[in-house]
Amino acid sequence: MAAAGSASSTAGSSPFGGVPAGGPRVIWTPNMGCNIRVDLNTGVPDYANYVKSASWVPCRALRSVGDGGMVKYLNDGDRVWPRSATVASIKLRTDNIPRHPDHRDTAAYFPFGEKAVVDILEGQLAFLMHVRAYQDNHPGTHILQRQLEWKVDFLRCCLGCLSKQELLEVDREIAHVEAQRHLHGSYYVRTSKALSRHLRHSQDFPLGKFLEGSVEQLQRTSVKPFDWNPDKFFAFIMANSKGRFALWVAPSALTF
Repeated sequence: MAAAGSASSTAGSSPFGGVPAGGPRVIWTPNMGCNIRVDLNTGVPDYANYVKSASWVPCRALRSVGDGGMVKYLNDGDRVWPRSATVASIKLRTDNIPRHPDHRDTAAYFPFGEKAVVDILEGQLAFLMHVRAYQDNHPGTHILQRQLEWKVDFLRCCLGCLSKQELLEVDREIAHVEAQRHLHGSYYVRTSKALSRHLRHSQDFPLGKFLEGSVEQLQRTSVKPFDWNPDKFFAFIMANSKGRFALWVAPSALTF
């Protein structure tokens, strides 16, 4: 995930102090009492307090990884993973995969570590939703960059960290896109072909070692994912019927 926006004002200061009427709003970092422990042996942060919070429990991740590395999206009561959101289309990876030039077996990508990756991502999302709640409850406070907020909501879709109503809405969005896949002049079909063209044929679109492009790269194309609602862009990817795209998600350090 991308880093959160940095701020220059004193922690805990008033966002409006000394700003004249009509003047620019101050971007500041409040003192929220955040206390995230880090395992000194692994460097892995512990987000347990946020993941177990009352505000996050109703939208815990549906993505689950068993001991054998099998990925599933488990139902949680009336929270049901969208029927058309293909599990195989969402891949989590670390930077050292593939491990050698001939390593192409996707089943071996995460024989041991994918559960840890899911846990870290969910912890980051739970923490950032806590920050967003603080931001929403303090008008004029701006902590998270717009693109980071987009990624938070997009990753919530990827992991199934959604409420019952949000899951139903994503399901409806996927069905809406699927209904237009035979309409070759429709917006979704034209955008699907454009995204495929950028990923497979564009000389001006450098790809990574996994033949992937970042969301920031795509923003410089006609696709412009940051201009979509995150859940609609997720639905667009999930409704892809020709296997053109997959989602590659990797955790990164989360800093302010």
